[in-house]
Amino acid sequence: MNEQKNTRQKNTPDKKTPQKNTDRKLLAPFAGAFLIAAAFFALASIVGFGSEGARSEWGWGFAILGIVAFGGWFFGRRKTLRAPGDEYSRQRAMLGFNAVFSTVLFLVLLVGINYIAGRRHTVFDLTSNRINSLSGQTLKALGQLKKPVTLTYVWAPSDMMRDVDPGAQAVLTAYKSASDNIRVEYLNAFQDPLKLQSLKLSTFTGQPLLVIFDAASSRNSDAARQEVPVVDEQNVTSALLKIISPTPRVLYFLGGHGEISPIQTGPTARLNGARAALESQNYTLRNLSLLGAQSQIPADAAAVIALAPQVDLGANEVVKLKKYLAAKGRLLLFFDPVATSLARWKTVTSELNVQLLDGFILEFNEDKMYTKPELVIGELGDTARQPLLRGVNANVVFPVAAPLLTSGGANSIVSATPIFTTSQMARSVAQGRTMRELSQGPFVVAAAVERTSGQAMRAVVVGNAAFATDAAWNQFGNASFFLSSINWVVGNDALVSIPPKPPVTNSLSANDVTRRFASLIALLALPLGVLLLGTMVWWKRR
Repeated sequence: MNEQKNTRQKNTPDKKTPQKNTDRKLLAPFAGAFLIAAAFFALASIVGFGSEGARSEWGWGFAILGIVAFGGWFFGRRKTLRAPGDEYSRQRAMLGFNAVFSTVLFLVLLVGINYIAGRRHTVFDLTSNRINSLSGQTLKALGQLKKPVTLTYVWAPSDMMRDVDPGAQAVLTAYKSASDNIRVEYLNAFQDPLKLQSLKLSTFTGQPLLVIFDAASSRNSDAARQEVPVVDEQNVTSALLKIISPTPRVLYFLGGHGEISPIQTGPTARLNGARAALESQNYTLRNLSLLGAQSQIPADAAAVIALAPQVDLGANEVVKLKKYLAAKGRLLLFFDPVATSLARWKTVTSELNVQLLDGFILEFNEDKMYTKPELVIGELGDTARQPLLRGVNANVVFPVAAPLLTSGGANSIVSATPIFTTSQMARSVAQGRTMRELSQGPFVVAAAVERTSGQAMRAVVVGNAAFATDAAWNQFGNASFFLSSINWVVGNDALVSIPPKPPVTNSLSANDVTRRFASLIALLALPLGVLLLGTMVWWKRR
């Protein structure tokens, strides 16, 4: 009896112990939930800070909730970790501290990865025309930025466009990712009219407009701000180069021989597109005459350009052009076939190891002509063979081109490289009372010339100038070839390899049978397959 009584006394718990243990374990069931909530709120705060910056109210709110949840977990675990007489308390303490350390380490890594990714992240461009990638020359231009530049995209919501243009946003994001000195802002003209007024825009009409500011200079200075109406790589990089090098380069267009010039205005102007494009790339255009005895090529000439001369040079002009080429010359000659003799022009081209032939080209190879034999196609081909072609985005069509030939051996200090050539089926013909054949191809349509030793010299000779007129400016790769030729000759290589990127539309055509088959697969076969697979799993586990 005494043994049974003693046994009952030993097995009977103290009445105070259950209440004490209940108090200790009150928060224990919720400790895991508090820890999960703390992790969730930490992630939410990181997303808030990452999207809106340090001023994010959502970010601070979630951070505070995360701290509170973490405190709830700590005190809940503290009640159980200090239970007296529990032989597993030390083990639970170690597990708890490991959980805390792992959580903190995870959050630190997540914040660090988010910080690094926000400033150094890589975009994999899988589009066929590389619309989300910047050219190597744009990256070089961005490397020249020594101070912050702000790109402000101004737009006004409308029925046609309620948000920022996705294409423009992709371009601006690429610039921001490529340089720490690029800052991008988006301004809704309706939501912030005071800031819009402070920009003092001169060309904003409601259509999207990009304003580029040099943050270190006065925003009212023309050299410190640029307005870009079309947001693409070529225009944005051109505006940035104007800020990097605010002094414009001067192009002189030779006159006095019936040439056409982009400076001409009015109904007879034929180079309006070329003028606008050159001015947007920070070139100053001026006319030049070498007819007077005292006339000279100005020292500030970035290049001298002759477009479609109709009559020959004077003897004095030939001397001045040869003297210019002997020094650090920059010359572009665009010829159109003419009936008169251009003997002195041929003397100038011979200095460049390029021979200008009489007549005009008829191309009889269908792969090298566009609809008619007189429309010669300059195939882009391998752009690596000549740096000038890196800025050309498509084949070039030359209407009625004069034939050229290149000369000069390997030992010549002047190297003439053909850019575009015809096929062997091409013929040069002369137009008179009857069309007569002069010679047989292949001919050179355009050539790039460089001096390989001594003072640097660059020139481009093309057997056609009509491809750059307004009638053909926006066709094929004509505009990009004209601009790339000038940029290469001038030495403005940062713009040579930035051709416009036309959008590519990919479509998939399917007949009625294919559409019905796809519908049956999507609406019947796939659901039945999932149902069958689920039934098999349930049958094996039941």
